[in-house]
Amino acid sequence: MNKVYDENYKGPLLKPISDPIFKILFTDPSPEANRALTSFLSTVLGKPVCDVQIVSNEVPKESVSDKAAIFDVTCHFEGDNEVLEIEMQGKDDHNSYDNRAEYYAAHLLNHYTKCGEGWIDVPKAYQISVLNFIYDKNDDSGFSHYVMRKESGGTLNQRLNIFFIELPKFEVYEEVDVNSLTSMQKWSTFFLYAGESDEQDFVTKLAESEAGIMEAMKVLGKISQDEINWQRERDYFDQQMTLKTIKRYARETGYAEGLEMGKIDGHKQGLAEGRAEGRAEGIAEGRAEGIAEGIAEGKAAGLIEGKLNTQLDLITKKLHKGKSVEQIADELEDSIENIQNIILQNNLL
Repeated sequence: MNKVYDENYKGPLLKPISDPIFKILFTDPSPEANRALTSFLSTVLGKPVCDVQIVSNEVPKESVSDKAAIFDVTCHFEGDNEVLEIEMQGKDDHNSYDNRAEYYAAHLLNHYTKCGEGWIDVPKAYQISVLNFIYDKNDDSGFSHYVMRKESGGTLNQRLNIFFIELPKFEVYEEVDVNSLTSMQKWSTFFLYAGESDEQDFVTKLAESEAGIMEAMKVLGKISQDEINWQRERDYFDQQMTLKTIKRYARETGYAEGLEMGKIDGHKQGLAEGRAEGRAEGIAEGRAEGIAEGIAEGKAAGLIEGKLNTQLDLITKKLHKGKSVEQIADELEDSIENIQNIILQNNLL
């Protein structure tokens, strides 16, 4: 039996910045979702996009040793000649999200280049990352397009394209006229504020000024009437908060332990050097170097232990909820092989 939705729903809305809601927003099997996706892609690519078709978000591996790739949203358009995947990313794991984006773009291009076709028929591949964190601290622009370029500036045929949208750079701190915003600014602020109850007047104005956002609002209102989607959002933010708490504890504990170790090592080293080069100078230099090394070792050990314990706890909870290994790998943004190894090593089944 199909669920009946209220088209005039005025209740609270889910947050598109949460990974599961972002996926549902653009993959919902409705004309509104397709029109919203088409509008968003046209804004990002800077050209009219048509005939957008959602396809499987799991790209098969070429060999058992390959790293798995499960995308948030995958589609092709322009008669299969252009393929695209979109990611909503809430954190920059180990400051290496750029590596992941490049891998995804290359994996996408490889998968959709068909055997037997000429090189002229290689499709264009687009990897779009909507980031809820600052990636490039040296550039105020919130929108970046990366291509393969030689040192003098010339580019290749732009088969590989990566776009970063850094949402925090689009935050609105005072009253603005929505009609003065670009389409990219409107979409970015929509992602940021659509789920905020105290920003609904502003979000309504955004929707009224941008047809694609109006379609997205209709979809968001529909999926916000389903309790299972609210649970998905809660699980996502609970996971984010758990990771942040563990990392903060690891940093604080590691710092304290490292500081104490550094004082001891610094004192010993300072005494040794002081006998050779002068007691006062040796103690100062030894203590400084010892403290620095101790802090670094303590931080590293604390972060590693905290991450492992958090991952193990999250996997255990998700298994108890009846989730499959594939679902857990997708939600934790990890490989299926790694999740299976953790389960076997810790006797979780």
